[in-house]
Amino acid sequence: MKTRIISGIGIFAVLTFTVLFYNTIFSNIAALRAYLMSLVEIKNAFNVKNTRTSFVVLAIVGTYLIMIEYLPIKSAMLPIVVLMACYGTVTVFNFDKIDIRSVSSSFMYGIYSMVGFFSLILYKSVLPFNSFDYDASFLFSMSILIAWVGDSAAYFSGFLFGKHKMAPKLSPKKTIEGAIGGILWSGVLSMGLLYLYSIIKQNLINSPVTIGTDTIILWAFIGVFGYALGMIGDLFASAVKRQVGIKDYSNLIPGHGGILDRFDSVIIISPAFVILSSYIASQGGLFNV
Repeated sequence: MKTRIISGIGIFAVLTFTVLFYNTIFSNIAALRAYLMSLVEIKNAFNVKNTRTSFVVLAIVGTYLIMIEYLPIKSAMLPIVVLMACYGTVTVFNFDKIDIRSVSSSFMYGIYSMVGFFSLILYKSVLPFNSFDYDASFLFSMSILIAWVGDSAAYFSGFLFGKHKMAPKLSPKKTIEGAIGGILWSGVLSMGLLYLYSIIKQNLINSPVTIGTDTIILWAFIGVFGYALGMIGDLFASAVKRQVGIKDYSNLIPGHGGILDRFDSVIIISPAFVILSSYIASQGGLFNV
């Protein structure tokens, strides 16, 4: 537990630094590093032969997407074409040397991870700083804290009140009572973060905001929905681990496991929050929703 807490403090420090510099290239570099590490974990977890080329292409395409705002050529279709061509080429020229089902599974997991980490930096493109202040940073913080704080709340709720297993074959320690605790606290956290952000906007940015009851209720629902999505991501990552026979994706983060162990919920929450950010942009800002 001590190791887990110390590592957690380190993770929180990195997260805080990333939030403060979210509207710079630093957030892209942080997301890219996490994505590349996740690819290594996926490749090692599946341990499928003759997939090196596929993972190299996944790394290149992921790098292109995550750094796209700083590149001269910005094409949404380019990475799709490259991935399709790579997948087809690997299959055609190695069909007698590979297990296509295993290759397809690992390749798809790589894309799944790519979409998640790419989404983490998309908020600042949809909600640019010069028009929406720190709205993008707020969503970035929410997408991660709902997953992590909600998970901790679920753990302690399950420890104190848990009696009914939720998914014993995938995650024996998860309980229905723990999930309810995570859902409730995620709703509370969402409202608390919104209130904190409103204070920051009014006192530090000198931008007057008004929080209506409807807005508070909406963000409580967003917190609940976000955590529910995160549970799916968590159980999905557990299902893969059970299938491939590993406990953790790596031991990169002492007491927590690997990047995928820590970001399994975030990866599925972040694309949903990109959709939310587009709606916020269409309404003229977070407090106009």
